Amino acid sequence: MTYLGKAPSQGMRMSDPSEKQNEELQRLELQKKRLEYEKLMLEVEGLKAGKGGSTTPWFDGRWFQACIAGVVAGALIWAFAIDHIKKLYDIQNELRKDQTKLELEIQNHEKENAQLQLSLSAAEDTINQLWAQANKPCVRPDDGSLSGPKPTDDAAIVELSKSLVSISEIAKAPAVIDTWFPVIASAYRKIDLTNKLEELGKLDLEHNVAVYKTTDKKGTIVWAITLGGYMSKSDAQVRVDYARKAQIAPDAYVWKSEKWGKNIIGDFR
Repeated sequence: MTYLGKAPSQGMRMSDPSEKQNEELQRLELQKKRLEYEKLMLEVEGLKAGKGGSTTPWFDGRWFQACIAGVVAGALIWAFAIDHIKKLYDIQNELRKDQTKLELEIQNHEKENAQLQLSLSAAEDTINQLWAQANKPCVRPDDGSLSGPKPTDDAAIVELSKSLVSISEIAKAPAVIDTWFPVIASAYRKIDLTNKLEELGKLDLEHNVAVYKTTDKKGTIVWAITLGGYMSKSDAQVRVDYARKAQIAPDAYVWKSEKWGKNIIGDFR
């Protein structure tokens, strides 16, 4: 067989296998780069959409906000509870102090009453002795030179004894005083009491304000704010009408008590 040209060599007729492998590797490398690029673009889009670059982020924005809100609410509730407990503790301490002070006052009054009872008993014994001495017959000799009480002296002793007896009876009788109060307000806490007194102090009142410490039906200490005290019911009603008409205390009322003690408004000025 005759060839028209030069016969091709073996290398020209067959492709090199290494070249194919290199081309395949390049193609795969290019495809890998393309996939990485697409993944990077997805992450960028995710960041723009607030997803943190992942379809399943470790936290969501709304969930995080809810957690923060819960923590803040819990802190506020706990702070309110602590403040409330502290206020209750302070009120209990004040009540204990007031109760102790009241018990001491009661003990002092009991001691004073006991001393008054002893004094009264001693006075009664003296009066009885004087009365017995006044009624005792006295034998006098006719001799005017001898010393001895004259009849006029006996009469004076009798009159003095009667006077002492009358004084003793008056001392035994209870004092008759009016026990009506025109109440315009009341307070269970000292802070409320001082605020009310400060408010009343700014007004031009016709009557002086008084404060009396007492207890309610449950035994809780309460301060009664009045326009004076220890007066007749009619006088107390006049002051209550004045407080209502002047809009000082529309719910003012009269109250009767024999256990309110003395006016202690000086303790709050």
